[in-house]
Amino acid sequence: MSAELRVLLVEDDASFAAMVQKILGSAGPSSVQWTHAATLATALEQLQFARFDAILLDLSLPDTEGIETVAAIHGAALATPIVVLTGWDDEELAVRAVREGAQDYLIKGQADRHHLVRALRHAMERARLEERLRESQKMEAIGRLAGGISHDFNNLLTIIAGYTDLLLAVEELDEPTRRYVTEIRKASSRAAGLTRQLLAFSRRQVLQQKVLNLNAIVSDMEVMLRRVIREDIELITHLAPDLGYVFADPSQMEQVLLNLVVNAREAIPRGGAITIETVNTLPAPPEDHSNGFAPARVMLSVHDTGHGMAAETISHIFEPFFSTKPFGKGTGLGLATVYGIVKQSGGDLEVWSEPGQGTTFRLFFPRVEPSSSLAPAVAEAARVERGSESILLAEDEDRVRELLAGVLRENGYQVVEARNGSEALEVLTAGSTAFDLLITDMVMPVMGGEELAERARDLVPALPMLFISGYTEVEISPQARANFLQKPFTPDALLRKVRATFDQR
Repeated sequence: MSAELRVLLVEDDASFAAMVQKILGSAGPSSVQWTHAATLATALEQLQFARFDAILLDLSLPDTEGIETVAAIHGAALATPIVVLTGWDDEELAVRAVREGAQDYLIKGQADRHHLVRALRHAMERARLEERLRESQKMEAIGRLAGGISHDFNNLLTIIAGYTDLLLAVEELDEPTRRYVTEIRKASSRAAGLTRQLLAFSRRQVLQQKVLNLNAIVSDMEVMLRRVIREDIELITHLAPDLGYVFADPSQMEQVLLNLVVNAREAIPRGGAITIETVNTLPAPPEDHSNGFAPARVMLSVHDTGHGMAAETISHIFEPFFSTKPFGKGTGLGLATVYGIVKQSGGDLEVWSEPGQGTTFRLFFPRVEPSSSLAPAVAEAARVERGSESILLAEDEDRVRELLAGVLRENGYQVVEARNGSEALEVLTAGSTAFDLLITDMVMPVMGGEELAERARDLVPALPMLFISGYTEVEISPQARANFLQKPFTPDALLRKVRATFDQR
C-alpha cells in the first residue's frame, strides 16, 4: 500500500471496523490514515470536507441498505474508488453495485488481508486511469472549442489587419487618422498573438517541423532568457553533450522554453534559481508499449525554486485561461500553449510540485536520427512584386475572399473567385481558364481544401497550390508546408507568398 493512504471506512459494526483497520494497517511499511463512519449520513458529511484515496463500504447501515448505499456514496465522491465489503453474497447485487460505481465487491468472511489489499490497489489504479481518461477528454473538448473560436476569429483579424494595412499605405492619409489606424493595427496584432496561443493549445496549427537539437534552442535563447528573468534569479543550464535529435518546430520550441521560464519567474517572488536541463532518457515501462520495448526520448526540463503548487492547482494549469495571477495580470494561456505544442509535436509532459518545494516541468520528445529531414521551406521574396498570372481563389468567408481578391487584382493578377471547394472544382472542370495557381482555404463547407487539392491534382497535375487557414486538422505533406499561410496575414504577406509560390516552379 502507498504511504499516507487515506481510506474512508463506512461500517456500523465497530468490532468489524477495528478488525479491518488492523488487517490493512499491517499490510505494508506505511500507515493507513483511517476515517470511520458508522452511518451513511456521517459518511456523506465526511466526503464534503475531506478527500479520500479509497472507500470501503458496507451495504447495510442503520440509515440505508442495498444498492441505494452505493449510489449515494458514488454521487458524493465520483472520482473516489469504492470497494464494497458486505455480508450479502448476492451475485445480482454485486453486478448492480459495479454498475452504480463500485470498483469491486467483497464478501465478509471470504475476503482476507490479501483480497482487501489487492482490491484497494486495483480500485485505486482503475480510478487513476479513468481520471486520466476524463482529463484527456476534457482537454480535447476545450481544445476543439479553442480551435473553432480561433478559426472564426482569425478570419475577422485577417479582414481587420488587411484593410488597416491598405489604409496605412495611402500616402494622403492625414496624421491623426494614420495614428488611429495604427492603434487599430497594433490591437489586431495583439489579438492575433492570443489566437496563435489558442491554436497551439488546441493543436490545430501547422508546424514547420525539422530535425533539431534542443541544446541549440537553449543556447541560442540563453541571453534573452537572462534578460526576461529578474536580477535576483539565477539561470542555470545543464545540457547533455550527447543529446539526441528531435523532430519539432524551432520557433514553437522557443515559445515553449520562453513560456516555461516566464512561468518559473512568476513562481519565485524573492530570489532563487531556474534550472534548464536536457538529457537522453527512456519513457514509461515497457508494458505500456505493444511491441515490447520503449523508444528513446529526449527530455527538456525546467525547474524553479519557487513557492510550488498544490495538487488542485496542478490539475488545472494546462487549461486555457486558468491563472493563479490576479485578475488582469495574465492571459492564462502560457502553459496551455506549452501543452498544445508538446502534444502536437508527439511529446508528453510531466509536472512535479509541492508547496514550498518548487516546481519541475519535464517535456519528453521522441528521439530521431539526424538524417531525418523535411524539404526546406522556401524563403520569402525580399520585396513584393506585381504579377499577371491567373489565380483561382477558394474561400468561404465572403469578406475575406473579397479582401484577398481585391489585393491580388490591384497587383496585376487575374482572379476567379469560388465560395467553396465544390465551386472551385466546377471552374477547373470547365477548363475555360488555364490557372497558374490555386489558393484555397483548408476548412470550407461542401468541400474543404484538402479534398479540393486532391481532385484538382487529378485535373491539373502541375497546378501550384497555396493553402490558407485559421487552423487545420488535416495533415499537410512536407512539400505543401512551404505553401501554407496562417491566418491572420497581411496583404504584403499574401503577395510575398504568392510570388514565392510562382518562383519555386
